[in-house]
Amino acid sequence: KKGGGERKKGREKRRRKRRKRRKRREKSRNEKKGKQGQKNLLPMQPGDVAETFADITESTRDFNFMPKIKIAEGIPLFIDWFKEFHQEFETAV
Repeated sequence: KKGGGERKKGREKRRRKRRKRRKRREKSRNEKKGKQGQKNLLPMQPGDVAETFADITESTRDFNFMPKIKIAEGIPLFIDWFKEFHQEFETAV
């Protein structure tokens, strides 16, 4: 039997595949219809954070927390995620 961690990894992998298929279908539908997603940019909403200044010194000291991904690797990953997320959002609207 698979352990909890292995099941979770498998479940995440299936979810990613479903999201990719859904994204391709939506993109294909929109291209066939000749439609483009429209952005509805709103002003800052209550609870939105304009800037942050992260400091993990206390987390490292109190909980022995150490990031698994270096900042130089994480920023490009975040940019890829951000572009994909907003592309999905644009096609859904």
